[in-house]
Amino acid sequence: YIEYLKNYRFDPSEITINLIDGDLKLNIDGTWEKTILWEVPLMALISELFFKHCELDWSITDEQYTQIVSKAQILKHCDSFADFGTRRRRSFEVQDLVVSSFKKLSPNFTGTSNVCLAKKHGVKPIGTMAHQWIMGISALESLKHANRHALKIWSKVFEGRLGIALTDTFGTEAFFEDFDGYLARLFDGVRHDSGDPYVFAEKVIAHYQKLGIFPMSKMIVFSDGLDPSLAAYIADKFKGRIRTSFGIGTNFTN
Repeated sequence: YIEYLKNYRFDPSEITINLIDGDLKLNIDGTWEKTILWEVPLMALISELFFKHCELDWSITDEQYTQIVSKAQILKHCDSFADFGTRRRRSFEVQDLVVSSFKKLSPNFTGTSNVCLAKKHGVKPIGTMAHQWIMGISALESLKHANRHALKIWSKVFEGRLGIALTDTFGTEAFFEDFDGYLARLFDGVRHDSGDPYVFAEKVIAHYQKLGIFPMSKMIVFSDGLDPSLAAYIADKFKGRIRTSFGIGTNFTN
């Protein structure tokens, strides 16, 4: 697996780009294990090019650092948070500033989903899993119980090192049906990426309790459209009931 990634090279011939009625249209043609890897670099490049050539009224200034300091103050109320901002960043330089600043300012900053910046600044490369992973397994194995198949295969590869399960690929009800006592004990926690975060958290707590699992031994990673104030509010609301962590993207880097 590592050798495959080491030797992997993107093939631009797999991408077709058109501008139709002012909308950018992209088609990625290839086998699944190749096309899935295009998402992050393509989205980051498109976002950066937009702010380089279209939306020009911005630059890296002292004000951006001041905003980071302010956000760090709010996020001190959270046990842990990470940068998930690669795909929609204004630029690499902005994300570099975000990661380096939070590392200096916040002892509860756990890392970044950007592996390059994690290496550069000596922080943890951190993330969960892609929706496309579970979707791909639904085609390879079975749509019925796709979550269960995907999580069991995932655990064989990572052996507990990446233990946060994505919950909303086919809806949370289908996920909870598959997230049985074995998987719920095996995985460190779950990720919230859509829907009402409060309703979701209550369902997760109830699910763990039904399985006889102490919720405070598990974690919810919230990652859906967060800003620091919302993250701090969620952390306070569920303090002492279940552990919480937060992956914040666009609000950090754009």
